[in-house]
Amino acid sequence: MWADMLANLNRYDDAIPKYEKALEINSNYDFALRNIASSYKNKAVLIQQEEQQKQEEDKKYEIKVERYIPMLEKSSEYFEKAYQTDTFKKDYIILIELANNYIAIGNKKDPRLKNVLSEMEKIEFKVPEEERVNFYLKWLKIATDMGDNQRVDYLGKRIKQMEGN
Repeated sequence: MWADMLANLNRYDDAIPKYEKALEINSNYDFALRNIASSYKNKAVLIQQEEQQKQEEDKKYEIKVERYIPMLEKSSEYFEKAYQTDTFKKDYIILIELANNYIAIGNKKDPRLKNVLSEMEKIEFKVPEEERVNFYLKWLKIATDMGDNQRVDYLGKRIKQMEGN
């Protein structure tokens, strides 16, 4: 898909309308949903990095979160839709992306975040064993970001167990 090639070149402003066109034709096109979500997120990350660079250069500069938060919201909307498709209904990477988006947006009490964490618990043992340590490491970062010490302890133990095998 042309949009994928554009996204791979970090040309998100060009890729996003192509994905939108594909979704006009088929609103449940699973890969277009996931890839437009990723494009919005990657675009937000680039803008966030620009904002941080400006602040590093000028300590008085206030980061303008309004430049990237709407893109994270849009990214989340599309990741949620992608997760509802048969292709991605057990995709832990989408859940991790959603959790990271919600945390970056700044509301750790968002019920959507709680739903995502609940889904992660449900699929924990469905993640292929060869990918499980990576899953736990990403989940550990989320738990750390949220200050969930009980979950941090649990995941730390799981990681040690998996690495011991």
